[in-house]
Amino acid sequence: MEVAWNIISFQNLDKKAKKRISDEIQMLKNLKHPKIIAFINAWTNKEQEKVCFITERVTGGSLLQYIKRINAPLKLKVIRNWCRQILEGLNYLHTRPDPIIHRDLKCDNIFINGNRGDIVIGDLGLSTTLRESCAVARSIVGTVDFIAPEIYDENYGTSVDIYAFGMVLLERRLSA
Repeated sequence: MEVAWNIISFQNLDKKAKKRISDEIQMLKNLKHPKIIAFINAWTNKEQEKVCFITERVTGGSLLQYIKRINAPLKLKVIRNWCRQILEGLNYLHTRPDPIIHRDLKCDNIFINGNRGDIVIGDLGLSTTLRESCAVARSIVGTVDFIAPEIYDENYGTSVDIYAFGMVLLERRLSA
């Protein structure tokens, strides 16, 4: 199995940022779905003030990198297949007992196994649960071009990911 080794330095992070990373790792540990990047393990190196975590490696890279690399118009059948897979992943996140809002869905955070066309959603660093929405989700986070208007009202739910999904389709269209 190929894995991706990720290292995040704690040296210049405040307590809130450190907790955010810890929360992401806890969230990833509990997610098991073929359309969500697989979490393998994590640990903290206190001497070097770093956290290391291992996830599955997705060989095709991000969807944006893949589209730029093939540099050719995509067939509607391919786009439909990718959309179905992304929506399967979002459905899994949104229909959990404590729904998860990704909050930063974009082609850079969607990964592809190029030889099979399998899609997985990754980078859940800005994700939050709907239960925490009273405190955490009432903040403006994400990539500006993909932020749903209701995020600016600081009161939102899983629908912000569906808005971002629509923006992913436009990004794919604009980058092709």
